[in-house]
Amino acid sequence: MVTLWLCRVPVVYYFSIVLGLGSTGIWLGVAIGHIVGAIGAGLWFTRGTWKQAVISDPVQFSSTGVEK
Repeated sequence: MVTLWLCRVPVVYYFSIVLGLGSTGIWLGVAIGHIVGAIGAGLWFTRGTWKQAVISDPVQFSSTGVEK
């Protein structure tokens, strides 16, 4: 979501409106947004912060699938 608003939208606007590339600029901006997002995800993965537990008290279910 962050790359969408901080990278993709401004790049799409710049390429399509300011540079006058039209739909080609939109596709270029989308591609650049995906690349920046992938780089960010790779950096986040290599940093290792994703390993930290988000849920501190997991819900336990019985064998029937009902919450205990």
